[in-house]
Amino acid sequence: MPNNRRGGRDRSNYYKGNEHDDRVPSHNNDGGRRVSFKNHNSGRNKHNRQRGWDTKVRAALMDEDIEMSGNMRGNERFYPGRDLLRVTERFSFARNVLKNINNNRRRNNHDEGGGGWGRNPKVFQESPTQWYKISIRNGHKYDKDYLLKLLASFIKPCPMVPYLFKVSRDETSFIVEDHRAAQELSHADRKITANDGWKLFIRVRPVTPLVEVDTKLSTAIKGVMSTRYNAELKALNLSKFHSDGLFLNQDIFVPLNRPNIMMAVLDIIGEIIPDLIALDLSDNKLNVTEHMKLMVEKCPNVKMLHLGNNKLRDIKQLDSLKGLPLEELILDGNSLCDRFNEQETYIRAVRQRFPKVVKLDGLDLPPPILFDVEDEGRLPMSRPSFLASEEGAIVVRQFIEQYYFLYDAEGSREPLHQAYHDSALFSLDAYAPPGEPYGQMGPYLAESRNLTRVSNLDRRVRLMKKGKLSIVEALNHLPRTKHYPTTFHIDLVIFTPQLIQLNVCGLFSETTKKTPMKYFNRVFLIVPAGSGFCIINDQLTVLLATSEQVKKYNKLKAEAAAAAAAQPEVPPAIVPVPEVVPVNAAIPVVEPDLAMKQQMVTTLSANSGMNLIWSEKCLNETNWNFEQAMFAFNKLQKAGSIPAEAFVK
Repeated sequence: MPNNRRGGRDRSNYYKGNEHDDRVPSHNNDGGRRVSFKNHNSGRNKHNRQRGWDTKVRAALMDEDIEMSGNMRGNERFYPGRDLLRVTERFSFARNVLKNINNNRRRNNHDEGGGGWGRNPKVFQESPTQWYKISIRNGHKYDKDYLLKLLASFIKPCPMVPYLFKVSRDETSFIVEDHRAAQELSHADRKITANDGWKLFIRVRPVTPLVEVDTKLSTAIKGVMSTRYNAELKALNLSKFHSDGLFLNQDIFVPLNRPNIMMAVLDIIGEIIPDLIALDLSDNKLNVTEHMKLMVEKCPNVKMLHLGNNKLRDIKQLDSLKGLPLEELILDGNSLCDRFNEQETYIRAVRQRFPKVVKLDGLDLPPPILFDVEDEGRLPMSRPSFLASEEGAIVVRQFIEQYYFLYDAEGSREPLHQAYHDSALFSLDAYAPPGEPYGQMGPYLAESRNLTRVSNLDRRVRLMKKGKLSIVEALNHLPRTKHYPTTFHIDLVIFTPQLIQLNVCGLFSETTKKTPMKYFNRVFLIVPAGSGFCIINDQLTVLLATSEQVKKYNKLKAEAAAAAAAQPEVPPAIVPVPEVVPVNAAIPVVEPDLAMKQQMVTTLSANSGMNLIWSEKCLNETNWNFEQAMFAFNKLQKAGSIPAEAFVK
């Protein structure tokens, strides 16, 4: 008995009996071709639907070639014009299918946000930055308040707070922070009818807000921070900073989870309230903390820090805050808390970074076990120089001035033999970084007694200079130099009637050839000798100056030049004689000997153009302080106070 499905009608006999039907029977078992326009892949993606359309096109174009001889329908009657009609209808059907495919492609592109407008995808992804941009096509036609009220009323009771509202040529956009509000607005696409009868086309997508920190924004941030600061408690509340009413009234968007905004806020804290103790940063969508390491520098006294209800995912993100003396910390509301199954493990992980925490997420913790020494006392402030005795300052100044005047003088350094003891020792240590040309440090490396590099005992002994004559001879073999006193740092470590230890470091250059600026460190041991004192031990270290040291020197040089230019003109007067503070008689000030004075007079005459008589007069009235003599000469020369006879030789 035949299977009479579809109403019991035998399809093969039905089609065979209908001579006006132009469909060719199939050679398979069901007896006929079925063309269905139902979408059998409704539960699959667009790629499966596309393959279904392509299959239909191929079937329409390639099924059964036309037979030019013979009848493939068996006992059917042959009509010569019917095959041509069949081909024409097939191509017409194919054109309709292709048209549907193109329309479907355009529809799918719009639906999936491919740059066009249409319904948002059903799966709404959460923004990694926690911000969403809402765009309304042709929204510029509507008033801002009307448009926002229309959207808010449609998605209520879900709250909607718009930020950074903008109107462009063909759309209106703003930013929201709430994921639920963004999702509701996404579902509202083409469901809201405006007062002109048009439906609103709404597009929602995640966004990374870009905010430039300019003068206007900095002023607004300072204004809001001033209203949130408690001077009595030294506490600053920056929770939900972006939603502050002062920002909203000015239509200013200040997302604290953007690195440049956070760094600007920390700079303001460091500038205005560096003694801050408590800081609340909760509910600011903070998801990274790398840029927050600036907090350790800008607010090093913070003991209470609230980071609750943010987007911190891992406890390691707090490593950038190591160094803060935190005693109270709130992390509740961050996903990192869910990573710990036990409270003890959580506490241990926090205290690995902040050992002094005694209150965590509002709960009091047992006192921490600390093995370090209390660091409540601050280290003394760093100073450029150290003086073990205030009365030794004058002795040190005069010694340094006289020694380096002779050391840098043109010609021989023979006058320095008066500064050394008969049994004095001198050693030189030099170092050149790898890759630097040998010529830059060659003369110093040849005489270097660096014990880590000189292993030969005989060479070590030979490089140790003994006695004043041997020392001065070694100094004469070193390049001619010019030291820069403004770079000197002097430490008077010991100052007693029996011994003085003096450490000097600074920068100098070679005058005989152009080489990079160098750095020196020198240690003098000085003992009394006769009416003065002399050097018993001299250790000199020479290195290439770093780029930072050179920059600092150039800055000091420029500042000194600017200060000199700003000084008022010196009135006509004789060369001033400085008032000398008396020194302890146990260690009298060194008076330059005759040879040294002659050398100073000759050098001043060469540098100033004055004759020897006036040069000696200038030095004598400045207590034989060469730098002060040159300074006084330049000032009086600029004022035109030096008579012409001083230059007659």
